[in-house]
Amino acid sequence: MPNFEQPIIIPKGKVFEQYRVLTPEEETKLKLDNTPKLEPKLRSASFEQKQNELITIEKETIIKYFGEELGKTIEVPPLPAEITSEQLEFWEQNQLALHYSPGVEITKDNTFPGQTKKLDADIYKWIVEAKISPEAAKLPKGWILIDTRAKPNYASGDQMYENDLLAPVLEKLRLAGYISSFKQTSSRFNISADELNKAEVQIALAETLKIKLEQLDLPPATLYNYLGNAFYPEWGETNTWEWFQEEYSGG
Repeated sequence: MPNFEQPIIIPKGKVFEQYRVLTPEEETKLKLDNTPKLEPKLRSASFEQKQNELITIEKETIIKYFGEELGKTIEVPPLPAEITSEQLEFWEQNQLALHYSPGVEITKDNTFPGQTKKLDADIYKWIVEAKISPEAAKLPKGWILIDTRAKPNYASGDQMYENDLLAPVLEKLRLAGYISSFKQTSSRFNISADELNKAEVQIALAETLKIKLEQLDLPPATLYNYLGNAFYPEWGETNTWEWFQEEYSGG
């Protein structure tokens, strides 16, 4: 897991723990978009206003979701100092949103007022059977950056995420042979966990999203459930699947 005191981006990828630098030949083959890194700048008054509005929204949502008794005890800190006005503007333009995840444990018997859809019962079963980590029932703590696009309905392989920021880089990765071919070359579908864990894939995604490599991660099921209930109910209305962070050791 990355440091949750920093923002993380959660597209459809797998946590990346070790990587190597691409060779010049690999960079040429992949044709990565070498976007200049954003240098930290003084935050504008409009940035501070957006930050204050965001903190207010997150605090109100937490109280509404978890109830006043628990919700009012949860503090929402300022955004990490490394986030720039340029990054915030870029993310907003590309349907990426910052949210605060409060680190609350989601037990089987919780009756949070905002949790209209519960976690899958299999999660608790697998925890008891030691097939997944007990951390699978706990929200991460810190600011996260999430792709807000709803997953599309299945359409015989033609389904695509709307206005997908990742589409061009996924097409390049497919053409370069780093991920499996598919009828829609820029699609997020038909990508295995092993392919998502490749250095070339992780580096390309992080550069496209203007984040650090170590901030790239998959969402745990608890976070997907919380954000879906609290902000994005449309996430649960389609019939395709997404990768989650939990690793199943049941064989």
